[in-house]
Amino acid sequence: MAYCPKCGVELDSYIKNCPLCEFPIPDIGEDDAAELEGKGTHKYPNAISTYRRDYRVIKNKIFFSFVLVVISSIIILAVLKLVYPVSALLSNYVIIIIIAALFYLFFLFSYLKPAYNVIGILLTTIFLTYAIDYQVGDIGWSYTYALPIVGILYFDITIFRALYKVSKHRNQFIYVPSVCLLFISILCVGIDAVISTNIGGRIHLSWSIIVLICCGVIIFTLLSIYHGLPDKSKAWLKRKLHV
Repeated sequence: MAYCPKCGVELDSYIKNCPLCEFPIPDIGEDDAAELEGKGTHKYPNAISTYRRDYRVIKNKIFFSFVLVVISSIIILAVLKLVYPVSALLSNYVIIIIIAALFYLFFLFSYLKPAYNVIGILLTTIFLTYAIDYQVGDIGWSYTYALPIVGILYFDITIFRALYKVSKHRNQFIYVPSVCLLFISILCVGIDAVISTNIGGRIHLSWSIIVLICCGVIIFTLLSIYHGLPDKSKAWLKRKLHV
């Protein structure tokens, strides 16, 4: 059976153009096919996956379209500030959020290495919280709440990436949820510590202890059940869950 050299979809032998991507299918007769196969040559060329290239093109189009929207919005808001000075504060908030959204989109589209994208997102969050706090006129919560939570989040993501690299080659339907639950529990403990420190002046964990205990019990149960199963049961689970 023929297939499209561009997208790899299987086709009937009489089709001239791929119905999915309109790529022309090579017209090779049966005699030519027998001759090629006798020489050890395939009847059709190797399929070429263009997914990554097409994805990159679409991603760039979306990003640069958003850049044009951001530039246009900033110009419009600047004109509004000049014509209606009363709206200056609101315009500043909108401009800050739009600029931060542009940086978020840049890092979420993975134009840099994963570690740099994570750092970029966290730095953008610091900029966003500080800029909003600065517009209020009294810089406070961006230092006492936002900055510590961003630091905890970076520490938590670092642990998550390290554990994921270690366990990604193991059974993912057990280890990945376990690592995610550990990530959530550490983040909740950090947020609870920041809030209690700012309110009461010292670390006093409350609701995060419940989250930590529940996540710990679930992680322990998952790992215990999985490692206690016989090999046949593990193979059956992998086959049924397609993992």
